[in-house]
Amino acid sequence: MRRTADGAAVVHHDAVIPGIGPIVEQTAAALRHRAPWVPSLAAALDACGRLWVDVEVKNSPADPDWDPADGLVARVVADLREWGRADAVLLTSFNPATITRARALAPELATGWLVEAEPAAAAVPWVADGGHAALLPHASALEGPAAAATAHAAHRAGIELLTWTVDDPAEARRLAAAGLDGIITNRPDALLGAW
Repeated sequence: MRRTADGAAVVHHDAVIPGIGPIVEQTAAALRHRAPWVPSLAAALDACGRLWVDVEVKNSPADPDWDPADGLVARVVADLREWGRADAVLLTSFNPATITRARALAPELATGWLVEAEPAAAAVPWVADGGHAALLPHASALEGPAAAATAHAAHRAGIELLTWTVDDPAEARRLAAAGLDGIITNRPDALLGAW
């Protein structure tokens, strides 16, 4: 999720669209006109139908849309409540303050912390103590025996362990066998049978 100049939540990975500029400098109407392929969160949720959805709120100090007050979270929560399927959402972020704000605004939503390749098991206590539902380390943090050990630690703490980004079916099978609860992939078509 990214925010527009007028506070709308839109679905785009990067803060800047080549040839258009920072999303945060565009109003929702201007963005729809200049980049009609960038959907609002509401439109994306409607397209998902009955699917389970990971909604990642981007909020990094390195990006032009950095929002230390986490105002985008309130908009995302409002859109998710309007969608009416809180049980089908995992709201995630790399920013721990962002998911903490989400928990404060919407304790009914499951939240998860995305982490890079640090020792993932070390993040388990913070996730569990904060009431978050899931830890999502990068797949490189779950190589070898680390996958099963981290899954065991997460489950013992009462949280789920998911990972990103896994596009190889053999890797997906290895992680499933290690006890992970899910994966994030660019290739759902290729991995549907592997998980």
